[in-house]
Amino acid sequence: MSALRIYDTKGNEYAPSGGTERTNERIKELFYAGVRFSVESVGETRIIAFFRARETRDARSEQFYAEYTAGSVSNLLSEFESALRQRVESRWGYTIDERSKEMEVFRAVIRNEKTVPGSKQERRILREIIKSGPIANIGVRDANAAVGLMQEVLDTGSRFAITDSENTDALSDYDVAFVTGSRKEIEPLGETADRWEQTEESLRERFIKEEIDEIERAVQSLSRDYGLSSGEIRNRVTRRVPALKQPTVSGSSSSLGSSSSLKKKDGLLPSGKVGMYVAIVALALAVIIGGVYAAGMLGMGPLADGGGDTIEGTVFDDEGEAISDAEIQLLHQNNSIRNSTETDNDGEFAFVDLESGGEYRLSVTADDHNFAEKSVTAGETVELTPIGDDESVTGTVVDAVEGEAISEATVDLSDEEGEHLDNATTDEEGAFSFPIEDQDATYTLEASADGYDPGGVEEVTTDESETIELEESTTALEGTVRDSDDGEPIDGATITAEDDAGDTQTTETDANGNYELELERGQYEVTTDADGFMTDEESVVADEDVVEQDFELDAQASWRGTVVEEGDESQTLNGAEITLLVNGETVAEETSDGDGEFEFTNLDPVEHTVEVRERAGHEDKDTTIEFEPGQEREDNIELTPD
Repeated sequence: MSALRIYDTKGNEYAPSGGTERTNERIKELFYAGVRFSVESVGETRIIAFFRARETRDARSEQFYAEYTAGSVSNLLSEFESALRQRVESRWGYTIDERSKEMEVFRAVIRNEKTVPGSKQERRILREIIKSGPIANIGVRDANAAVGLMQEVLDTGSRFAITDSENTDALSDYDVAFVTGSRKEIEPLGETADRWEQTEESLRERFIKEEIDEIERAVQSLSRDYGLSSGEIRNRVTRRVPALKQPTVSGSSSSLGSSSSLKKKDGLLPSGKVGMYVAIVALALAVIIGGVYAAGMLGMGPLADGGGDTIEGTVFDDEGEAISDAEIQLLHQNNSIRNSTETDNDGEFAFVDLESGGEYRLSVTADDHNFAEKSVTAGETVELTPIGDDESVTGTVVDAVEGEAISEATVDLSDEEGEHLDNATTDEEGAFSFPIEDQDATYTLEASADGYDPGGVEEVTTDESETIELEESTTALEGTVRDSDDGEPIDGATITAEDDAGDTQTTETDANGNYELELERGQYEVTTDADGFMTDEESVVADEDVVEQDFELDAQASWRGTVVEEGDESQTLNGAEITLLVNGETVAEETSDGDGEFEFTNLDPVEHTVEVRERAGHEDKDTTIEFEPGQEREDNIELTPD
């Protein structure tokens, strides 16, 4: 038996016609935790998914959560999508807005758009952490990676969530929270980082043994099934992985140590097996050293996983001759090193087992030669040649207002036809440089950096250094303020956004209750005030071009009445001092007039403490009153004579 319920972001069950009173505090908690999707399998299976939908084509899309429960996991996602579209689009006539950036996770889940990040060793570490608990907070690059990694480990736990916030306190009973937006394929966050390191160390020897066993099986297969000699195996391996040089099997030392490392307890290895075991030891050391230390994480080296794409190529000098022993670094787009190798005697190199379609940069270091970095995509074969030392496009990226240098900015170089040629990252001084081949050509530079809008310059030459000014990115905070009772827009409501430094910006709603504020990126406390309504406040993160935040305000209440003597309502009492308090703070004070009457207006619809004092001949009185939104209350106060 399956069931679908839809809630607004405050946890109130939603239907266009109203009439529902069910609330779900859990939904509200998930919204504030930035959760976009969660799945639980405890008894029955429950999916909770964030989505946006609009009532009409021109209407602004609203935020919702769908909660779908089913007894069986068979065809769960397709049945969920079918039920959701039937309810929202067919029955309500709404349109699900799949174009929104906030719908990235929804799209990835529904369309099964996924990538599986990290190495198999990293995923095994994650499984161990899930088994040991508590919640593991894992950063991934995007929604597709979150969906792929979640599917990989679904059989290890029972509660999983995908969120865009590291604030996962509301998910303490979950096994894993996958947090999108990381620069790494898999990044343990917060306290999970320490657990990850401990788990990785405990599994290290097991991983090493498994890698060596796999290498040994591969070598045996090459010898047994394909008839390759140990020498042929060694030659093919060193051509594919040039960093592995054949050691000299003699008394002299080598990069793998002396020949004594190849001895058994009862003497030297048989000469016919030396090449095979050299290859095994060399590859094992590559896994241990390259995987653990160079890549910074076990299993991140090129031999960790089978399959994947290859980037290969040849390095030439100015005369077209191959350059051997040139150092080649494979860089991620964030400038971190993916792997490194050296060219062989033919100037050739290769990086294997790369993510299909992955984008990288190649950095070449060779004596007496100057090479520009080369942008490449997994699957490419390239030829790398040096360039002249004096032929370069240089410049600096700075803040357009302050003039301060912007480090870690990405600068793209394109030619006159708009073809992308290369990219670079600015240093601490905001500087960048592109060695180029054609000194007489003109180029275009485009720069981007976190917190800034992209900017660039055209018709760039090598004659002088360029300065690229970037303006800080802003967010359009927009939304609608409505009466919580009837949904009518509120005209003239004041919206105030206060940042962490205490600086504020203010605007007012128009006749349709709409407002818009242009804010710098950051965290804000946004307050909404309107005459006759209770003030509302929300925390908002301005981190996109447009952030929507609606407000529903509760109408304030009023209270009027007469102070009378208990048992005799005809005996009115003047001069009684009446004080209203909320959470111990005084919010209003009145004194009964000559007829014993009093009146309070603009009261927030919350519980108030009522204190009545200073009426001679009568006892003081304390009581509490809960006001409802928009309530016009009439009650007398009865005082007991002394």
